[in-house]
Amino acid sequence: ISFDFNLYPNPCSDKIVVQLNEAGHSPIKAEIFSLQGTKILEFNIPKHKNSLTLDMTSLNKGIYYIR
Repeated sequence: ISFDFNLYPNPCSDKIVVQLNEAGHSPIKAEIFSLQGTKILEFNIPKHKNSLTLDMTSLNKGIYYIR
């Protein structure tokens, strides 16, 4: 299953918002990976929610992928 989403602000300094284009009918699991493919963070967006704010202060500066 795939979902359309937005991330902002990009780049971020401390927090990032993951916003879905529509709320899901079940929780949505997502993961953040480093460029090397190491899973850095895993999170869930609760059902019937369309956004989640994540604290990114523990991550080093760099480029990350979300899946």
